[in-house]
Amino acid sequence: MKFKNIILSIALLVFAANYLQAQEYDSYINNKKTKLNFNSSDKSKKSTDSFSILNSPKYFGMTFKKTKSTKRFELNNQTHNNIDIYSATIKVNFDDNGTPILYSDNTINYSVVGKGEFPDVELIESFSNINTSDILESEKIYFPISESEIIPAIKIYYEKENRPYLSIFNSEYDIIYNKSLSFEKDINTKTANASVFLPDPITSAHATYGDDGFVNNSGASNPILEAEQIDVAIECRFDGTNYFLEND
Repeated sequence: MKFKNIILSIALLVFAANYLQAQEYDSYINNKKTKLNFNSSDKSKKSTDSFSILNSPKYFGMTFKKTKSTKRFELNNQTHNNIDIYSATIKVNFDDNGTPILYSDNTINYSVVGKGEFPDVELIESFSNINTSDILESEKIYFPISESEIIPAIKIYYEKENRPYLSIFNSEYDIIYNKSLSFEKDINTKTANASVFLPDPITSAHATYGDDGFVNNSGASNPILEAEQIDVAIECRFDGTNYFLEND
């Protein structure tokens, strides 16, 4: 009996330590616009810091799945029953020491999960003009239809007339989101790889001008700004020698 009490005491101490650490990180959290300032000399690894952020009391009851991780940032997708909630993410930015400095919060604090079955990708053709043979990839997701409700849906990538598209269907096989992923091309169009801001570093980081790194520095870059860049393929005009960010 004494041995069981010792085990229980150790477990409670571990839980208390984790909870207090989570509260410490939560004190830096400021809703959707967040700047993290760490005054501690603690140089924990970024995985530990990210864990503490995601396990702060603010996110109790939420579950996440890491979808991308680099030296500069980590992207975690919010899930329900281990299925991604579309566009619900937390992105954590790190400095050179792997310590989080900023993070953006696009989570949804839903209370309602809509009824219905996930659409069957094999039936998409029966309810739309998308042929099954044109579908390149499909994934079951939950789609937010309000700030408090998500519904079962399916996300598909497909090609039509050699152009890529993204469509999302609900359980009634209605298209609730549709986006073209292509550009109009002409004979002089070429593809160039680039790093861009989408739409700009302040917006994507949910920061404010004047925050650390988000100031005019005569065009000079810094790790905070670089963490907001994403790699893209850009369609541009090529005259045989030079590339132009335009497409006649």
